[in-house]
Amino acid sequence: MKAKLLICALALLCSACSEPSPTESTPSAAVVLVQVRQGDLPRMVRAYGTAEPALDDSLDMSLPFEGHVAHWAVTPGSAVKRGQLLLRFVLSPAAQSTWQQAGSALELAREQRDSTQKLLGQQLATREQLAQADKALKDAQATFDALPHPQGPNVDVTSPFDGRVASIDTSTGANVAPGTRLLSLVQSSGLIVRAGAERADADRLQAGESVELTPLDGGATQPGQLLRVSQALNASTRLVDIDIRPEHPPMAGESFRADIHAGDWHGWLVPRDAVLGEGPDRHVFQVEHGKAHEVIVAVIGENGDTSAIKGPIQADLPVVTTGAAQLDDGMLVRALPRADTP
Repeated sequence: MKAKLLICALALLCSACSEPSPTESTPSAAVVLVQVRQGDLPRMVRAYGTAEPALDDSLDMSLPFEGHVAHWAVTPGSAVKRGQLLLRFVLSPAAQSTWQQAGSALELAREQRDSTQKLLGQQLATREQLAQADKALKDAQATFDALPHPQGPNVDVTSPFDGRVASIDTSTGANVAPGTRLLSLVQSSGLIVRAGAERADADRLQAGESVELTPLDGGATQPGQLLRVSQALNASTRLVDIDIRPEHPPMAGESFRADIHAGDWHGWLVPRDAVLGEGPDRHVFQVEHGKAHEVIVAVIGENGDTSAIKGPIQADLPVVTTGAAQLDDGMLVRALPRADTP
């Protein structure tokens, strides 16, 4: 009897030794963990645009003469100083004749008025004739004053302020009518970046918000400030025009990417790769006692590699980043060191 009991005990002991431990039989996944935290995530709006004159800081220059440009002293994009020569304009013979005729008519009206005044003193003219002479002189003076007064056939056009040449709108030697735009200037402080924002994004923008401007052809990012948000869609682009003042003057026509800080999202901040699934199935995995637990969340905003989420997150439990895609709810995990951990 004792021998049978001993044999049974040995059999049970061997059986126990041959069974694998729960840890050996249950697979585990290697993952990287990060601690969650609550905070604010900048809400950025991205737009693209080019540097051009502000609506109230540009000047179209023209002359009230018929004639042509004989010489250009500047080119598009040239920096100019107040009083600097821009162009030399030559009046057409007809324009010179019109001015000369107006001057001759004024001189004749003045002589006739003086003569009538003398004749009135000699009782050889009436007061009505003097009144008519006075009116003729005033009309001639008004006509003369309405005309430009060039100093000869050549007119030197100079810049009225420090700035840049935005455009040249006629060629050397081409005959132009009075009032035709010859060139456009913009004041040194007058260049802004005009960009286009999507309709939904524009609703979140307000003047005064900070902007980061990055040149598309390379170069350093510079800060700026949002000046204006249009209240209508641009008919050509179907976007909302926004004006941005750069901290440093750009070159006319330079293209930029604008990243505008349009408020913040507040929530749990986690790496973007920690969030899995789509729509209502978005979720993260938090780890407790070596096991992964699925937590349903909603993504309220994303910026770069970070997501702002809301849901029943436990602040004291880490979330899984690398390796999260291979997990199931309740699966055993083993933590690996993060790549940025020394």
